[in-house]
Amino acid sequence: MPKKQVTELGTLIVLRPHHLLCVQGFRGLGYSPQFVATMQRVVNALQDNAVLVRVEVRADVICQSCPYLTDSHICSRGTPADRDQAVLSVLKVRPGVEKAWGEWLNLIALRLNPECFRTLCGDCKWYQLGYCLEEIERLQKNTVARK
Repeated sequence: MPKKQVTELGTLIVLRPHHLLCVQGFRGLGYSPQFVATMQRVVNALQDNAVLVRVEVRADVICQSCPYLTDSHICSRGTPADRDQAVLSVLKVRPGVEKAWGEWLNLIALRLNPECFRTLCGDCKWYQLGYCLEEIERLQKNTVARK
């Protein structure tokens, strides 16, 4: 079991499965200033590959600052749960799995290719900017280079 690291977000960060991918391409853009600040806090915490991350198909810390989250904790825009299930399927994990952030990165690099990524995220407005795909490709190159 990885050692629990303390971050400003606590010893464990819970993320929606598709947010494992979103944080890859974050470049300071978002739905609102509060959303951007929250996303930056999460990205900063994930600079430490030992940070423990659990995936859950529900609103997470990132969603809490999204203007599309309703009072009943449902996204009023799109179907994030469907995207979450697709990411879980590609990564071959179940909700509730905990791994160190570095392990998640290795798994993403191993199981995701650009075509798969396009299928998962091609309809996302942020995907169109190209930042996410660029970072996933960089992650894969760095992972291959380490082996």
